Amino acid sequence: MNTKTIIATALLTAGLGLGATSTTANAAFLKTRSSTPSSLRGTWYHISRISKGTKPDLERITITKHSFLDKCTIGTTDIHGKMFTVQYHKYSYKFKGYARKQLNTYMFSKISSTGYVSTHLRINGKYRHVMLQTPQQGPFSIYTKFKPAHQYTITGSFK
Repeated sequence: MNTKTIIATALLTAGLGLGATSTTANAAFLKTRSSTPSSLRGTWYHISRISKGTKPDLERITITKHSFLDKCTIGTTDIHGKMFTVQYHKYSYKFKGYARKQLNTYMFSKISSTGYVSTHLRINGKYRHVMLQTPQQGPFSIYTKFKPAHQYTITGSFK
């Protein structure tokens, strides 16, 4: 097995928590793109932590055609150049209050296990284009194009 197949399998198994049994079968499902899809490009905002009596931490992700920049209070993640790859796979998602959807999950590096999903959800009574971060456990974090005043999450599952 080549290195790319091993890394792709590790990302799929560890990053998305699917508990894969066959390494070659799961590695074949990951596809690679040379650039970011336009639905994910732009600047996305999310309130990452709210502690009582403190100012909320605003996380900002900037995605361009060939780069990924994540700025938060903990640190900055900058992926560009040879480290930048876009791997994706289609999963079936079921969110609370919505019908099951087939959506692509995108990962922006061979070393990152965090996946991102582009979809439309209802936020404050309006359907908005949002980006979801796939969780290791717990609810999905919702990233919006506007600077939110609240922390938005949604519960759901995928397979």
